[in-house]
Amino acid sequence: MKSILFIIAFIICCEGRAQINIITSASASGQAPYSKAHRQRLMDELKRSTTIFILQYRDYDQLSDFEKAIKESWKITPYKIIKPQELQEYEGKKGFTFFTFNAIYTGKHHNTQHLQYGLWCPVLNKHGKLKSQFFYSSEVLYPTDSSRILMVKYALSRHKYDATLMNDMLDNARYFNWNAPLLKGYLQTTNDFLTRNENLGIWNTYTTEHLKELKTDTLYIPDYVKTREEFWRNRTYQDSSMTDATIFSEYPYPIKFVSMDQLAQMLAANQRNIHYLVYTVDASVKYVDVFSSHDGLLYAFTRLMSWTFKEKDLGHLAGYVE
Repeated sequence: MKSILFIIAFIICCEGRAQINIITSASASGQAPYSKAHRQRLMDELKRSTTIFILQYRDYDQLSDFEKAIKESWKITPYKIIKPQELQEYEGKKGFTFFTFNAIYTGKHHNTQHLQYGLWCPVLNKHGKLKSQFFYSSEVLYPTDSSRILMVKYALSRHKYDATLMNDMLDNARYFNWNAPLLKGYLQTTNDFLTRNENLGIWNTYTTEHLKELKTDTLYIPDYVKTREEFWRNRTYQDSSMTDATIFSEYPYPIKFVSMDQLAQMLAANQRNIHYLVYTVDASVKYVDVFSSHDGLLYAFTRLMSWTFKEKDLGHLAGYVE
């Protein structure tokens, strides 16, 4: 397990940009890892690779759903879905890129924890040993309250990368924004940006012309956005102050709150274009993204030093729908 752990959770010191962060060989605002020429070589390696996917252990009980999601959205490389314990068979071998769960630590003392699902390739030293990782893309995961508490101990520990941490990420942790249909949206977006050699990230709001469809089409919002946490009382609750009336004053277009199970069923049916919102909290940053089941990411908005979903987040979206 130690070798698997090392390849899954190598220590990376990078600042989070957006819920979906994509780095290509294109010119990037801000500092990007490596030079443009080096990133081009890594992009060429990606296109020649087979991409290995691992999932959470419970996901293999719905393997057909995840296989369908990946097959319909991931086109840039051939791929293979394996179980985490099989990952060691690919260590040190060329020609593979990896989608894995990762625990990333940033900050002055490397104690700010970020849980992600990301696409990367190994950067090897002259002896063929893993030197670092280059992340082509990463999707920030939003752990439930109990899962967040479960993971805090690792952020406070000097021994962050051990088998227990990875077991918790793969087996015990649960994420609000993780299931097969949502993975399809993430992968479709990642595939499209990589194919176009276009970066996604930094702090700029991302929008597309398809947002105008929301003037008449319903935006489905998972009801976990109303979840509020009181750490000092060790409890969570649903915010009853967010109503149709308070939302309409900020967002005068069709919306409907649904459970994650309902949203997953609608997306899996794939009978029509579904517009849906994905909300994520990571450390002191929140992300509000809108996807189309046909077109992928339509809108990405990042707000620093904010931890709850508010009506004004929809007000910001409404300004781009008009």
